Amino acid sequence: MNILFVVGVFPTYSETFIINQINDLIDRGHQVYLLSMVKGSATISDSYSNKYQLVEHCMYQFCTDHLSVRISNKLKRLLHLEPQLAIKEVVALEKKIDIVHCHFGDHAVLFHKIYLTKYFKRAAIVCTFHGYDFEPYRADYYKKYYRHIITRFDGFLYNTLYFGRIIKEVIPTSKCYELPVGFDKDFLDPFYQKRRNVLYNNKTIFTIVFCGRLIGLKGVLLLPEIAKVLIQNNLTNFNIAIIGDGDLREELIEVIRKNDFDKYFKLYGSLKQENVFDVMSQGDIFILPGIDDLETGRAETQGLVIQEAQFLGLPVITSNSGGTKFGMIDGETGFVVKQNDVNGFAEKIMSLMLNNSLYNQFSVAAHEFAAQYYTSDVLGQRLMDIYKKLM
Repeated sequence: MNILFVVGVFPTYSETFIINQINDLIDRGHQVYLLSMVKGSATISDSYSNKYQLVEHCMYQFCTDHLSVRISNKLKRLLHLEPQLAIKEVVALEKKIDIVHCHFGDHAVLFHKIYLTKYFKRAAIVCTFHGYDFEPYRADYYKKYYRHIITRFDGFLYNTLYFGRIIKEVIPTSKCYELPVGFDKDFLDPFYQKRRNVLYNNKTIFTIVFCGRLIGLKGVLLLPEIAKVLIQNNLTNFNIAIIGDGDLREELIEVIRKNDFDKYFKLYGSLKQENVFDVMSQGDIFILPGIDDLETGRAETQGLVIQEAQFLGLPVITSNSGGTKFGMIDGETGFVVKQNDVNGFAEKIMSLMLNNSLYNQFSVAAHEFAAQYYTSDVLGQRLMDIYKKLM
C-alpha cells in the first residue's frame, strides 16, 4: 500500500507511538509518506526513531517560522499560517495513495479543508483521536466541528474502551475501531534485558517511577502525599523518580521542599526516549495516579507508558480515572486504585515492597502481558486489517 500519514508537529518527543506505527508499516513493505503541519524542534536522529529517515523526507504544510502558533489547540489560528509549502508535493501523490491516516482530530479537519474537497477521492481516509481532540461533555460542539470529516472519512480509531464511549456519542459506531497505540519491542528489549534477572530481592532502595507531563490530570501532585503516608508507616527506603516537565513543575518542587522530601525525589525533566527507558529500567514500580480534569472532564485515555513499563517488568499502579485501567490487569500486572485515594496508592506500594514473591509474580506477568498485546507488530497487524476493511 501507499499510505500518507498526516500529523501536527514532527519531529516531537511526545508522539513516538506514531513513529512506531509508521516504522512497522514500512517493515511490512508498505510505502509511507509523512506530512506534518509544522516542523518540530525535537532532535530525532537515533536509529530507532529515524531508521527510515522520516525526518529528512517529511513534507511540511506551513512555514517553520510559525512554531509559536501551536496547532494542538486553536485550528483557527493555524489557518492563518502562510505560505503553504507542500500542496504540490502532496497533490502529486494523489493517484497513488491508498490510505490517508490523520493523527488528531484538528489536523484531520485542516487536511480536509485543504485537500479533501478536491483530492484523494479513491483513497480510504482514517483519523485517530488521542484525547485533547475529543474532550468529554462537548458532544454538541464536536458534532458541528467534526461534521465534515464525520461524513467524508471512512474510519475513526480510538485507543481504549473508555475513549470509545466518548467518541461514539458523536460518530456512528459503524465507523469506529478500537486500536491502542503500541511500542517497538526491539527498541525496548535491551532495557528489559538489563533488569530481567534483577527482580526485587531485599533491595536497599525501592524506586517508584512516574513518567508523563507534569499537569493536573496526571495526578503528579499526589506523589508527595503518597510519600508522606509511606514515611508515616516507617517505610523510608524508597525514592520517587519523576520524568517529564510541565506547568506544575515549580509547584511540585515547592511541595517537595516544604515537606523536606528532597532526599526522596529526583526530577529528571524531559528526556530522550533512550534516557527515559534507562531510568525506568532501574525502577521497581511504575505509578500513574491520574485524575479527571475538573474543568474539561478529560482524563488519560490510554497512557502508553503504562504498557512500556509493564514490558520492562515494572508492576504498575494506576487510578481508575480514564482509560489506563484497560491497559493492565488489576491484581495480576499491577493495581487499580480509586482516583485521589492517597492511602490506597500507598497501601498497594507497600504490598509490593514488603512481599518479594508477590512482586516477582507481578513483574513476570506484567512483561508477558505487554509483550502479548501491545507491541507495534501485534497492533500493526490489527491496523492492516482495519485498512483492508476500509478499502
